[in-house]
Amino acid sequence: AMLSASGTLAATDGGPATDDLRKPCRSLYVQTARWDRGSFAMLFDSANPDASVETRNVSTVAPQALFLLNDAFVLDQSKKLAQRLSAEIPNNPDARIQRAYSLLFSRHATSGETAACKKLLASADWNDLMHVLLCSNAFAYLQ
Repeated sequence: AMLSASGTLAATDGGPATDDLRKPCRSLYVQTARWDRGSFAMLFDSANPDASVETRNVSTVAPQALFLLNDAFVLDQSKKLAQRLSAEIPNNPDARIQRAYSLLFSRHATSGETAACKKLLASADWNDLMHVLLCSNAFAYLQ
């Protein structure tokens, strides 16, 4: 979803699957490396590749938030999303905020959300705002 929002998702179909998480492909083409139990996928409740499971665990734990706040991939996608918005809408902050909400949440920003974004932009930049939005519950969970 981050790759799609930032405009960097490879839109081509086909594999082969790879364990290189830097490749901007759909997760369908990400190879599960049974030997690598330290990847971020385990942090976000991926199924154990060594066993059949009927249902997947769903948890919310502090390390997930720390990953989103500090991981280079997330920071890079925030920057690329900010660049995409700047290129699409160069001189209209309100329209840029609306476009961000459309890309990330498939809806318009409320007047309160727009005001909160503008307040953050008074002391930070667009990269920081996009990082906040990418780390939000609204982006992580479907409602």
